Amino acid sequence: MVIYDGAYAPANGSSTVTQSLQGFYQAAANPISKITHIVGNGQNNKFETVSLNGVNLPTAYKNLPPFPGYYNGSWDNPTWTLNFNSKPVNPVNANDASATTTVTPSSSNSGCVSWGAVVFSTTVQNSDNDGILDIWKQKQGYCDASVNGGVCSTTDPSWVALPGATKGKKDLFVELDYMCSIVNADGTCDTTNGYSFYPSAGALSMITSAFSQKVNTHFIPGNPSYSGAFATGAIRNKPAPIPRTLQGTRCCVRS
Repeated sequence: MVIYDGAYAPANGSSTVTQSLQGFYQAAANPISKITHIVGNGQNNKFETVSLNGVNLPTAYKNLPPFPGYYNGSWDNPTWTLNFNSKPVNPVNANDASATTTVTPSSSNSGCVSWGAVVFSTTVQNSDNDGILDIWKQKQGYCDASVNGGVCSTTDPSWVALPGATKGKKDLFVELDYMCSIVNADGTCDTTNGYSFYPSAGALSMITSAFSQKVNTHFIPGNPSYSGAFATGAIRNKPAPIPRTLQGTRCCVRS
């Protein structure tokens, strides 16, 4: 699920709104997708056309515009559910990494709404059911979609490496940050003059062995920290929050 949130109102000179939706990386074969526009200033006698990937979507309210001010005479949150049996058929195709939604006012008696958010969700290609997309396993990682439109090389800071991910096997990636009594200037832990709470190789081996029949467990050393309470572990099998823009606002990924 990708959420683009924040207030936005189109200008009089450019009332058509187009928003690219990124962050889902790889739509499933025959995907089931949903899109919701949360808007204000809707009116039942003003008209717009909502489209996804160039395909016009039917109004969600019978005999009314897509944004008729259904709630309190102003707010709307119509949701369109699209699949291979819907009308229209889902314009999101297998393996798509992005989609584009457009809202175009009618040539006469046009409406002009203000956005609170656009929410898009789709089923994705995850044949192993481990939360790691097939394309991530194929590429042994993925690019943060908030940087350069999700285009990067494996040496860029926005690259999230998933070494050893294997299609046909469930994988679990765990990043282990840990406490350290003395952190060197280069960010490493000084274990000669201090102590580290990073788990021993033997402990990690026992955990790996416990999961080994069903899950490939991958431990990635994180950052040592001398800042407080306890060592933390972040499971790295879902996308990090992705800041994006809706004409100057921001969004994030929920998983």
